[in-house]
Amino acid sequence: MGASAGALIQLEQYHLSPDRDYDFQYQNGMGLLHGFDMDVHYEESEEHIASIIRSLEDHGEPVLCASDHSGAIIMGDTVELLGGSFFFTSDDLDDLYRLNETILANAYIEP
Repeated sequence: MGASAGALIQLEQYHLSPDRDYDFQYQNGMGLLHGFDMDVHYEESEEHIASIIRSLEDHGEPVLCASDHSGAIIMGDTVELLGGSFFFTSDDLDDLYRLNETILANAYIEP
């Protein structure tokens, strides 16, 4: 099991952003951590931003975004963000919609 799977399985429920191996989906975890979702291997791409939007719209819980070189230490109610990881919340939805529109518009610009 990779580090990202080890992180996700600790959550009550988590999403998988679509990639070559998965379609978007929710999975149930062990429930050791709750009150947030996590986007692992985060990058500012249409797949990740759309998945974060969907999670926020569906569940309203903050989404911890962690790239391959970041993470978080969680002890009780204390969260220490490492290596540039951060949270998106429902308050960020308008910004996320705009970001997703920009990403999609730039993806279709012909050289």
